[in-house]
This record gives sequence, structure tokens and C-alpha cells, in this order.
Amino acid sequence: MNIKPGFSKSKKMGLCSAEACSPAGSGSRGFTLIELIIAVFIFAVIGVVSATILSSVLDTNAVSERKSERLAELQRGLLFMTREVEQIVSRSVRDELGSKLAPVIGDEQILEFTRNGWSNPLPDVFVRSDMQRVRYSLEEGNVIREYWQVLDRAEDSLPLRSVFIPNIKHFALRYYDGKEQTWLSQWPPLDPDREADIPQVVEVLIESETYGQIRRLFSLVG
Repeated sequence: MNIKPGFSKSKKMGLCSAEACSPAGSGSRGFTLIELIIAVFIFAVIGVVSATILSSVLDTNAVSERKSERLAELQRGLLFMTREVEQIVSRSVRDELGSKLAPVIGDEQILEFTRNGWSNPLPDVFVRSDMQRVRYSLEEGNVIREYWQVLDRAEDSLPLRSVFIPNIKHFALRYYDGKEQTWLSQWPPLDPDREADIPQVVEVLIESETYGQIRRLFSLVG
């Protein structure tokens, strides 16, 4: 039988070598184990980096929200305190033992006073004065607000207490004596004849770990 030149016997019979019939020869092949390990490693690194970035963003957002809440809490407290201090009136009271207390008593960390404007939502049911005795003080890093339901107290008269401004590092008070034109660290002045006087200005200095020092001046109308 004659074989035409240029054709091998294997090709004519439909046979091919292992190299010619292999997938590599047709232009397609699978991934090797090393390539799969590298791909998995790259995806793992991308996942870790993405998770770290997301966690950082969430932590930053949580910190910002806490700071915003503390700032709003501090602003509300100072606004409420401003309204109360600016309504101080010259009204002395009696303590639990019957001793007379000046309208305003204060030192560097305690301020107690009588104020006007205590609203009564049920005047027909609960008859009381529209004046209120209030005290602010610093206790264990918190500004505490106390008030009494009566002006002249009995032996069983106890104040109602609440944490007014929490997480405070420092709380300081000063009192401006308009008559002598000087700042005092306590009130009333030592002159017994001025016991019923009220300061012209009360200075409040609050130091917070988050926002540093905040200074407020409260002008008293008398």
C-alpha cells in the first residue's frame, strides 16, 4: 500500500502523540496546587484587611457617638443650671435643726441657694411654694443636684438627689461681690450685715477628660 509523502502513518490512522493530544497543547489547563494556595492566601489577606478597616470605622463611629452624647449631656446640664442660678432670690430658709441659712451659701465645690420659678403642674391638687431650695456639689466625679420639697425643713426633710452631670474631673465655683468688686471663694461675705446679699455673678468651672475646661458665668438678677 502506498503512503503519500508528508503524512505519517500515525496521522493517517487518527493517532497522535501524548504531547500533541494533551490539554496543554489545546491551550487550556487547570490550576496547580501552588496557584490555588496563593489565591486563597491573597483572598484571606484581603478579607483580614477589609475586616480591620471596617472594625476601625465602627470603633471611630462609636467613639464619636459617645463624645456627642457626653457633649449634649453637658450642654443640657449647663443650660438647666443657668436657668436655676439666674433665678436666685434673697429668701433665707431654716435647716433641719431650725438654724437660719442664707439665701446663697457656697464654697469652691458646693453651691446652695433659693430660687424662684419652680413650676407646679397641679396647683389645685398640690399646694406649695413656687420657690425651691437647691444644692449643687461634686461627689466622686459627678455633679450632684439636690432639692428640697419645702423651704423651711423639718427633721425628716430629706433632699431628692440625682446625678446632674456625670464624668467630671474638676468642678470649681467663684462668686463676684458687686459691692466690693472682687471675686470670693465662698459666699456670703464675712460681714454679718450682708448675710442676705446675693452675688452679682457666679462662675462655674467644669473640667472634663473629653472636652477639657469649660467656664460659665451666671449673672444673677436678684
